[in-house]
Amino acid sequence: MPQTFAANPNSSALRWATTATFCVTTNTPPTTGTAHLGFFKTSGSLDLTGLTVPSSIAPTCAADFNDDGALDFFDYLDFVQAFSTGTASADFNSDSVVDFFDYLDFVQAFAAGC
Repeated sequence: MPQTFAANPNSSALRWATTATFCVTTNTPPTTGTAHLGFFKTSGSLDLTGLTVPSSIAPTCAADFNDDGALDFFDYLDFVQAFSTGTASADFNSDSVVDFFDYLDFVQAFAAGC
């Protein structure tokens, strides 16, 4: 948990004239919206509009591979076809590699249902 300036002035806040890299991983698709940034030394904040932010759309059933709203054998067939051709959509665990772990993760999600 990040500390406040009052608790620790040397805490790891994002500071000007320094380089920092950070990322956010979400389970929803991106949309255009507003980001809210709180200041470290003061109690103020800043709203930035027009940025790409995570949407509030509820995630769909991951095992519904063809996104037709029904979990059925066609999802399994479509996944196997994408997997066998190495299509990027078969990267079920999102690790940037299409491999047997994607197949195992899909089968587990398919068996669990939606």
